[in-house]
Amino acid sequence: MRENEERNAALKEEDRAHDQQVLLANQYRQMCEMAALEEARHDKRNETDHNHQAARERREKTQIQQEREAKDTFKHVTGVVTSDRMREVHDYKLGLDGRLIRDEYKRFTEEQEQDVHNQRALQVLERKDQLRAQAEEEAAHAARTLAATAVMGAIEEGKKKQIMDRRQQMVEHNKAMAQAKRENDAVERVTYKSFSPQC
Repeated sequence: MRENEERNAALKEEDRAHDQQVLLANQYRQMCEMAALEEARHDKRNETDHNHQAARERREKTQIQQEREAKDTFKHVTGVVTSDRMREVHDYKLGLDGRLIRDEYKRFTEEQEQDVHNQRALQVLERKDQLRAQAEEEAAHAARTLAATAVMGAIEEGKKKQIMDRRQQMVEHNKAMAQAKRENDAVERVTYKSFSPQC
């Protein structure tokens, strides 16, 4: 029995030592997990700080770029507004060789513009004269055509009248011939008595 008690005591001691080792292992595992969590938090904080720094740098860079663009735009607008070309001080500029500078050309001078208006007015008058002459020519042509048509109509009427007169003369001649034949037949009948009607 003593052996049983010693064996039971040894088993209990062994179980207690095992339990203590398990507790110690759990404490180590828990400390390792806490260290890993703390390290992850620390890494996340570093990443967040890095992201904030990068965003801040990007904002500053964007702001600098916008300020530079605003300055450039203002400089351009000021240059355009104050240029002689936009203020239209000169109608055009001539180069050293006496030719027009194409980029600085705005418009004709008043004399050149008046010359253009005069030329256009002259073209309008010429066109009106052409139209008037054309209308007169067409009217003359129409009058000639009307006269020719009237002459042709008169000639046709004359031809028809001549044909009718000839026909009338033929009819009269035929009537005269028929009358002469009847008279001749009557004379022959009387003279020769060759015709005796039997009715």
